[in-house]
Amino acid sequence: MQSNTIRSRTASLTFLVGISTLLAMSDGAAAGELTLAGDVTNPGNYSIDYLKSLQPTTVDGYIGVSLWTLLGDGSDVIVGTGKNAILRNYVVATGSNGSQSLVSLGEIDPQFGGNPSQPDLVAYERNGQLLSSPQLIVPQDTSGARNVTNLASLNVLSVPQAPTGPGGYSTQFTVSVPGNVPVSVDLNTLKSFPSVIETVSYQAGGMPVTQTFTGVPVWNLLSQLQLGATQNDILTKYLTATGSDGYKVFFSLAEFDPNLGAPAYPMEAIVAYADSNGPLIDSGFARLVIPGDNFGGRFVSNLVNLEVVNAVPEPTSALLLISGLAAIALLTWSQNRSSARAA
Repeated sequence: MQSNTIRSRTASLTFLVGISTLLAMSDGAAAGELTLAGDVTNPGNYSIDYLKSLQPTTVDGYIGVSLWTLLGDGSDVIVGTGKNAILRNYVVATGSNGSQSLVSLGEIDPQFGGNPSQPDLVAYERNGQLLSSPQLIVPQDTSGARNVTNLASLNVLSVPQAPTGPGGYSTQFTVSVPGNVPVSVDLNTLKSFPSVIETVSYQAGGMPVTQTFTGVPVWNLLSQLQLGATQNDILTKYLTATGSDGYKVFFSLAEFDPNLGAPAYPMEAIVAYADSNGPLIDSGFARLVIPGDNFGGRFVSNLVNLEVVNAVPEPTSALLLISGLAAIALLTWSQNRSSARAA
């Protein structure tokens, strides 16, 4: 029953994302302008001239405004309730040709995964030449796959908070991947995969913490469990990690893909099952660990669920969605016309 409810919520969220993305793309922005929409207090169309009035940042020959700055350093983002609610928000960047790329707020927030010296950038100039339209630049991805040229819209969205759980020590977690049957992972299963040992430092409770963990790289775990996604799929998929108490964190799936700039060992994200003292105790048998984050908000203890989700409709679903919206518009126009004639 709970599984069906989750699938229903996921399907509804995907449908809403599709609608909101389509609306954002058709919001009437002039050529070369960028539409900011969704869960923000400052929606609208932004010209390159406006972007140039903001604090400039230079990254790899590009000049622009950091995505985090454009979002008011997070203050312009409408967040939900619960602990670290901004870690459930994300941005869908869409180009004028329909190409899309997904960025989590957690990966650009300097308190967590954001890098102020190499931020994700909404660029308006390259090598001294003004661009005809903005571009999204994700500098850690040297392949450029996560970049979006001719950037038309940024749609800020969120996933709902998970229901409050009972909390307590977790003894297994579920991995859900589109198209596959959910897989339960316990300690023995987790230890059967190749592991790494990593030392991480971060802030927790206002104090610096340094710990050494043994665990399985997230990307390897998903690959072992038949992630089965192409690069284009990965750009628009996300992963949520949920603890036994309902604490939930959102990640873009691309954050874990080594081909898209994900940090390599000894800085790769892992599902840890032991620390320097032996098997994990207080944080459940498994804990999601994100090396490089300044604070531990994206470390999910007492892990009970990892779920991969399509953030936007598949191409066939998108065509059906567009057709449906067109049909509704045509029906409304026809009804209004009939009413006008009757009057």
